[in-house]
Amino acid sequence: MSFEFNGETYLDDRMYVLNLGVGTVSQAGKKETRYMLFTYRNTAALPPVRSDNFETKEEAIDYVKEVEFQVPLVSNHGTPLQIPEGVDPWEYWMDWLSERGLFSAITGYRHIPEHIKLQREMRHRQRQRQSMKS
Repeated sequence: MSFEFNGETYLDDRMYVLNLGVGTVSQAGKKETRYMLFTYRNTAALPPVRSDNFETKEEAIDYVKEVEFQVPLVSNHGTPLQIPEGVDPWEYWMDWLSERGLFSAITGYRHIPEHIKLQREMRHRQRQRQSMKS
């Protein structure tokens, strides 16, 4: 199901999504392994809008838990989820995601642009056809 807002089609209610992984950062000629957090506009092409890196996985997860529930929502006219007072925002967010079959960046699951998904599906079908011929 897609969501329309201000002339854009979003893949789900979130206007931005996050991917968390491990990568290499080069600073002052020195390469370091870091935990990378990428923010994407949640449209079919998933254009990147921001990247952050962290020394530890714990730092990255703590940051995600501070910001992810603040993502603007299409259903809320571009404003974040309204979280009731006295409720843990992160737990409320996780429940909200779960109810919609969505996931947080801390799960390790990654958002992939639609054209990459289609390419993978086409390659999979080609392999199936080739194995049937054998």
